[in-house]
Amino acid sequence: RRQGLDLTSTVKVAIPQRADQTAAVKAVLEEIGAAEVPQLLVLNQIDRVPGMAPEVVRDSSGKIAHLKVSAFTGDGFDALREALADIARGATRGALATAA
Repeated sequence: RRQGLDLTSTVKVAIPQRADQTAAVKAVLEEIGAAEVPQLLVLNQIDRVPGMAPEVVRDSSGKIAHLKVSAFTGDGFDALREALADIARGATRGALATAA
């Protein structure tokens, strides 16, 4: 694995096709051989989904699975900036989930 290579994907949670969009991204990552590359999945537009709040969601092993944010209101962007800064510093090596 190449050092320093992580992926960031953004999915609009306010659209009905979000599951299809996420599946399409995973399929492309598998097709190009990048399914095992650590990635940061950002779920945007939480302000348009009643009851959805900013959150860092981790998988069962503690790796970041995705973040919930609103680009419109800025909610969740502190956590997103922190995650991106950690990635840039290499502090999260092994802390991000993969698409697989």
